[in-house]
Amino acid sequence: MPRPRRRRLRSPGLIGESAAFSSIVPLLALLFGVLLCGFQAIELYQSRHDEVSRAEASAGNLRRLLESRLVGMFREVELVLIAVEGGVNTRWVEHLSARDPADRARLEQVLRYYSGRLPQAGQVGVVSPDGRLLALDHYGKAWTADVSDRDYLRIMRDDPSIKVYYSRPMYSRIDKRHIVTIVRRIHTADGHFAGLLLSDVGISYIEDMLSGTDYGPHGVVALRDTALDVVARYPAARVPGTPGNHPMAEQMATGQPGGVVRFRSINDGEMRLYSWGWLPGMPYVLAVGLSERDYLTDWHGRILVAGAAGAILAVLGSGIFLLYRRDRRRHAALLEHQKRLRASEARFRRLVNAMPTPVIVTRPDARRVLFANPPSAELLAPGDDDPDQRQLRLDEVERVWLVEKVDEAGDVSGREMPLVRPDGEAMWVLVSASAILFDDGPALLIGINDITARRALEERLQVLATTDTLTGIANRGSLLERGEGLLQLAMRHQRPLSVLMLDIDHFKRINDSHGHHIGDEAIRATVRCCIDTLRASDVPGRLGGEEFAIVMPETGLTDAVLVAERLRVAIGKQAILLDGIAPLHLTVSIGVASHDPARPETFAAMLIRADLALYAAKNNGRDRVEVAD
Repeated sequence: MPRPRRRRLRSPGLIGESAAFSSIVPLLALLFGVLLCGFQAIELYQSRHDEVSRAEASAGNLRRLLESRLVGMFREVELVLIAVEGGVNTRWVEHLSARDPADRARLEQVLRYYSGRLPQAGQVGVVSPDGRLLALDHYGKAWTADVSDRDYLRIMRDDPSIKVYYSRPMYSRIDKRHIVTIVRRIHTADGHFAGLLLSDVGISYIEDMLSGTDYGPHGVVALRDTALDVVARYPAARVPGTPGNHPMAEQMATGQPGGVVRFRSINDGEMRLYSWGWLPGMPYVLAVGLSERDYLTDWHGRILVAGAAGAILAVLGSGIFLLYRRDRRRHAALLEHQKRLRASEARFRRLVNAMPTPVIVTRPDARRVLFANPPSAELLAPGDDDPDQRQLRLDEVERVWLVEKVDEAGDVSGREMPLVRPDGEAMWVLVSASAILFDDGPALLIGINDITARRALEERLQVLATTDTLTGIANRGSLLERGEGLLQLAMRHQRPLSVLMLDIDHFKRINDSHGHHIGDEAIRATVRCCIDTLRASDVPGRLGGEEFAIVMPETGLTDAVLVAERLRVAIGKQAILLDGIAPLHLTVSIGVASHDPARPETFAAMLIRADLALYAAKNNGRDRVEVAD
């Protein structure tokens, strides 16, 4: 028996088959390596695309958040200018150039009332038709200047259709600051140009507002004008002019209201992804740029892992090729081949299990788990009937949507979903899924990224954008928005609505006598008393300083006055304990305005009426309630 066998091995046919086999196997291994590298390259390309998509979404969310803050800040300035317009006689403005003492005194009285109500504004002023400026700053100091050479005077005088004008960045000759100016046209009863109302916003104030958000270690945000010159930027960096071939300029030329561009900054050479958009109704464009170095950090790590895997596969393939070329005997070659395959499989499993993100294969219903790498263990719960049958506990509505979407389109990329851990803790994840075959059956390949921290940050940013940090109630911008919504609802259903304006009496004396910490405690005590006295449906908000407003739905004038009196009495009973001296008792003056369902008006107009009633309460002795006309 041994002799025939040896002869068979030496026969030309068997030797040729062995040689052919030993040549084919290395070619197959090489093809396998190429396909595996190709799959890895596709996965890396897709993961990079996913990272870029997430960066685009994050930049867009940050831009929209900042846009709401900036628009709210500029709209506040417009509302104050509207309020000033209601208290200014055009004759006073026309006589400003003649330096009429009486008219100037009246103008100063109106401006002094409004000059301290805008923390973002350096001054509030009026301009006569021939360019004579009278302005008051926050401290009540009056300034006069000749602004007849300013572009806004010529533009607003020559074009009656322009009601509000936002300037490009300029240098204030009055208080030596870089500013943008908001200008409103005023006219006589017959429509003739009667002068301007203006207020400015310091560039430094805008930059401080932009600096309050995290854009990553190398991210930037910039507010630009129509020529794409920088108005404000964080981190601060100014360059002379903007290149004409700026990518945003190319998109703006097509009439787009916003978009996403990617280019290298001329300031620091950093490659960034920018989400940009026009501020509604304003000649400014806001751009948030996230650095490629920041949002591709994880992807670069995966590149290193893939490179190491490719190097291992290359070494493995070269070893198999040399081994089969060196040893022609079929049995030895097959045994060596099996040994190498087992080693390759072990290495491959170690590489997959070393990946930092959860990868899961489930049945087509996205319930039962068929395969999961180690990072997925903390996300999987045991089955209800069999502990060995692990489950992925997605929100039921989202799970049904995911299954239907994959069945329809074949895959889903970057879907944010709620998920419940085995310990019952809720979290948010970013899910990508594709339909695959697994163990000769249909399945879902699901990649998961934990975005719970990012969602919590976004929710915190939303709270910070709408809440007064000292008192916890609505800030000015949030109150104006909610008040306008409640007023529109009341007008639509012909229901009553009232507004209270509160101001702590002699608040400056409290700050000066006892310190700002006691002033802050007085503000908090007033808010606590309001919350304890008001209904859950009432909306209190802080307009600024010691001034508050309360929106009261389903409340007519009579009930609103009763609530105001009850609130005034309750606040008067508050006592703030002081070291070594008698407790401090607070009083407030309150103005009441009620919406007439038969007379449409804006919420800003209601606030102005309530503010005038508050002003009357101050003039009539304080610690009282006055009703608006």
